[in-house]
Amino acid sequence: MTTARVVSLVLSGVRIVTPDLSLGAGFLLARLCEYVFDAARWASGDLIVTPGNATLAASLGVAPRHVSRLLGELEAAGWIIRRYNRANRRCLSAGLDLRPVAARVEHLRQAVAAVKAELASRYAEAEDSAESEEADAAGYPQTDLSGRDDGSVTLKYLTKKSKQDSVQAFRGVQTLPGADDSQLVGLMVLASPTLQRVLSPTDQIALSSPDTASVALGALTRAVSWLVRQELALQGSVWASALRKHGITALAAAVVAIERHGVRNRAAYLRGMLGREGLRLTVRHSLGALSLSAGERAQ
Repeated sequence: MTTARVVSLVLSGVRIVTPDLSLGAGFLLARLCEYVFDAARWASGDLIVTPGNATLAASLGVAPRHVSRLLGELEAAGWIIRRYNRANRRCLSAGLDLRPVAARVEHLRQAVAAVKAELASRYAEAEDSAESEEADAAGYPQTDLSGRDDGSVTLKYLTKKSKQDSVQAFRGVQTLPGADDSQLVGLMVLASPTLQRVLSPTDQIALSSPDTASVALGALTRAVSWLVRQELALQGSVWASALRKHGITALAAAVVAIERHGVRNRAAYLRGMLGREGLRLTVRHSLGALSLSAGERAQ
């Protein structure tokens, strides 16, 4: 079992196995697993890692106090054990014990496989249905957030709109080439109550995983593009160009523009961001701050 595979399973399955776990806690657990640099340690049980809260906070774009809360959440859910030395510090002979993760790897694998099969079935059904049904373009249909009907009307609408809208503009965001992109996508969902209302629960789970995110990425792209038109009134040609140039980062910038408080002209704010150097770093920090605010409001 490689570390990359464990990280992938954690991102894919931790919130399937423990649905009450926050997105932030799931991403933190994946980040902790990345500190197991030698894959052989997963078999040996030598799984204590020692990053400090400040280091973890910097890597996730949140505050150290938020990391502390997320660690408590992970420990309460049985995913880690915090071990301290006599000086009450997580260093030297102490640290964060990931053996509970190793013990549940097979459970994660089975849970992810089951969701993949369900996702494939639902998306295939929605694609077939969209061929024969006309979408209601007057308004964005809301998903049943209870999860009982999370693959029906909204998904059919989005699938149909993908054929009507500029397919060329979406090509730059149809795959997730690396973990950094996957983390950016997850931060979008974590930081945006608007996206959480629009995306189905199934899509939200899929978007937290590099294994399954490509299935739901089209839904994310179309949802953000719809919000850009409705909430920001940004010109279609400007947005299409931004998608082609920046891909996933353009989606993240739009989420920041939608969710940031105190912005009077959100379209101008988004255009300004899209023209900046270092756009990815800018939106990553902004999403981190927004997710921290969302986490604090949920406390």
